Amino acid sequence: MNKEEMKRYESFKQKFFHWFLAFQDDGPFSAAAGELLALLKEELALEQAVFYLYDPVRAAFYPEAAAVGTPDAGPIAADGERKVAVVDAGGPHMAARLFFMLSDETPAMVELMYRKDGGFDERLLWEIRTDLARLFRKLSAVLQGEGEEKRYGQLHHFAAKIHSSMHIDVVLEEIIRTLQNVYPSFTYHLLLSHDNHLRGNLPIKTLVLDEREKQTAALRAFLTGQVQCEEMEAPPRSVLYAPIKGVQAVYGVIEIIAPYAAPFPKREIHFISLLASTAGSALENAKLYEQSRRLVADLQLINDTMRQLNARPRLHEAIEYMVSQIQQSFGADEVGFFLFADGKRELLPGSTPFFFRPSVRALYRMGGKAAPKRK
Repeated sequence: MNKEEMKRYESFKQKFFHWFLAFQDDGPFSAAAGELLALLKEELALEQAVFYLYDPVRAAFYPEAAAVGTPDAGPIAADGERKVAVVDAGGPHMAARLFFMLSDETPAMVELMYRKDGGFDERLLWEIRTDLARLFRKLSAVLQGEGEEKRYGQLHHFAAKIHSSMHIDVVLEEIIRTLQNVYPSFTYHLLLSHDNHLRGNLPIKTLVLDEREKQTAALRAFLTGQVQCEEMEAPPRSVLYAPIKGVQAVYGVIEIIAPYAAPFPKREIHFISLLASTAGSALENAKLYEQSRRLVADLQLINDTMRQLNARPRLHEAIEYMVSQIQQSFGADEVGFFLFADGKRELLPGSTPFFFRPSVRALYRMGGKAAPKRK
C-alpha cells in the first residue's frame, strides 16, 4: 500500500477518535452510521459510502445509511463467503464491498465508491474492512445499550401507569403509546376478541376465532399464548404477534408490523413479550375490577329492590315498582306480570299499558303463539 493512502487512512482514524468523543448517543443507529461514513468519505476522497444490512428473506443486502443524502441505492445480492470484493460500478467508478458481521445474527456490508483512477491497495481494503467491522460493532453496542436502558425505563413507566389504573381504555391506550415511543416506524393493531368493545380511535381489530378457517399466526398466538412471527409477501413486511396474556386467560394479541422484511431480533421479541405480558396482567386486573363493580351493583340492586318490595304491602304497588326497576336497569320498553293458576293466565295490575290492549289480551288468552306487533 502506498504512503499517501496510509496517510489519508490514518487521518480518518484520528478524526474518528475526536468524532466518537463528541457524538450524541441518543439517536438512531442509522444516523450515527451516516456520520461515520461521511467522515470516511471525506478523508479517503470517496464518491460515496453506503452501509448495508442483510435481509435473509430476500437474500440480499439493503441500504441502511449513506455518507451523502438518503440511502437510495438498490439491493445487492449476497456474494458467497467473500469478505472483500471489488467490482466495476459503471462509468468511471469502482466499488469496494467490505462484508462483515455486525452481530452474531446480522451480516452487514460497507460499499466504498471511488473513481477508477484513484483505487485502493488490496491490503488497505482488508485493513479498512477489519477496522470498520470493529467500529460498527462497537457503535451498535453503545447505541443498543443506550436504547435498552431507555426502553426498559419506558417499560417501567408503562407498568407503573397501567397498574395504577383500573380502566381498560387507559391500559389499551398506554400499550399503543408505549410501542409508538419505542418503535416509531412500526405499525400496530390490537386484536381483541368479540367480548371487547371497540374504543375510540385506537387501532383495534376484531380477532377472528373461527377455527374452521385456516389458522392464522394471530390466532395461533391467541390460542397458544406464544409469540408468533410471519412474513408478508406484498408488500414485503415482517409481522410479530404477541399475546396479551394474564393469569386466567389470553385477552387479545398485539400485531406489530415492521416497515421491512427481516426477522425480529431475539432481544426485540423478548422486550415485546415482556410488554405484552405486563399489559395482560394489567388488563386482567382491570377486567376483574369491572366485573366486581358490576357484581356489587347487581347485589345493591337486589338489596334495594327487596327493601322497597317489603315496604309495599299491596301487590299492584310492588308490581309497579318492579316494572320501573326493570325498565331502568335493563332498558325494557314494556313489562308485564302474569299469574298462572288452574291452567289460566291472568295479567296483574301494575303492568305497562301495552299488555292491556284488547288485541294483546286476546292473544295471550289464546296461548300467545305469535308476538304482537307494536304500532
